Amino acid sequence: MTVPQPDRGRKLNSSPGRIRYTSERAKNGRDRFHVYSFKAVESRVMSVALFRTFFQLLALIGVNGDGWPNGKFKRAIIIGLDGLGGYYLRNTSYHQAPNLWKVMTSPQACYNFLARAEYPLSSAANWAALLTGMTPSETGILTNDWDTSSLHPKVLTDGRVPPVSGEGNLPPTIFKLAKNQNKDIRTALVYSWHWLGKLVDRNVDREFFGGNYDWKTTEYLVQQIKSGSPPDLTFIQFSGIDDAGHSSGWGSKAYYTALAYMDGLVDDILGALLEKSLLDGTLIAITSDHGGYRKGHGDWMRPTTQVPIIFFSPHRDMQEPGDKGWGGWLDIKDVAPTVLGAMGIRTSKYQRGRDFSARF
Repeated sequence: MTVPQPDRGRKLNSSPGRIRYTSERAKNGRDRFHVYSFKAVESRVMSVALFRTFFQLLALIGVNGDGWPNGKFKRAIIIGLDGLGGYYLRNTSYHQAPNLWKVMTSPQACYNFLARAEYPLSSAANWAALLTGMTPSETGILTNDWDTSSLHPKVLTDGRVPPVSGEGNLPPTIFKLAKNQNKDIRTALVYSWHWLGKLVDRNVDREFFGGNYDWKTTEYLVQQIKSGSPPDLTFIQFSGIDDAGHSSGWGSKAYYTALAYMDGLVDDILGALLEKSLLDGTLIAITSDHGGYRKGHGDWMRPTTQVPIIFFSPHRDMQEPGDKGWGGWLDIKDVAPTVLGAMGIRTSKYQRGRDFSARF
């Protein structure tokens, strides 16, 4: 049975050799054995160094060949459905989330229902982990009370710790890493939860806060997609599912009604890309920050910690479609390195997540 969608003011349509060995004895013509040995070792070391340099160069331009804009994908949109637990999405029928199921069951998608969120299970800690590819202990962002004053704490024992990337600056987000590689990459952060504004810096070209109205947040992104200069790297966050979980309970009728509504908003975004002929060359990632149980998500248990991660390339079949072959587990901090790798954007030494873009 089709789950009814709430009005919520929705206005959009739901259509579809560094080491050099030398020897003074060799220079003086003595100890020919050492001359031979050092030359042989030097030759082998140089060969190893050349191979190492070759692979370092590959890493610099991305595992997918040329760097942006000549990677596998020119654009990427990460859609964050706040509060969507993997167990709850897996339990839906096609009629409850038709657009998400169409995406997941296509050969252009690979996914995992039960990827792991980070501890603690606050939205701030996990959205930061997703946007940086770093753990909460590395970003220093643990609770929703975090603000930028924590980047330069005045007292050693006041409970605030700056990010491992350095005091005084935000941990490196996907937007900073993109701009470090090419300043012409257009970036956008679009959200309906006010806290995400704390992660905005000069590396975000376009910022929009929808005031807790997901339809308004979507409307802004659709307008940007249809403009003459759509963003190349976007993160958009929706709050409706999380709101329903906290007010009515995870797994409640209201929760699944909110999920059905978000499913329609995802289709609005895909429809805008289709209308402007931008589906080709765009990677879509759909994920969440945490699940939930009853009316909260503070406790560490499977319904709260396991979230879906979906990668979708509308005009490109995946090398490994479906939900198999992830090599043990998937984590939300894998999203940033994977998206950047697919675009040919290099990461930094601080990203702990893995790059799965070879599947694309």
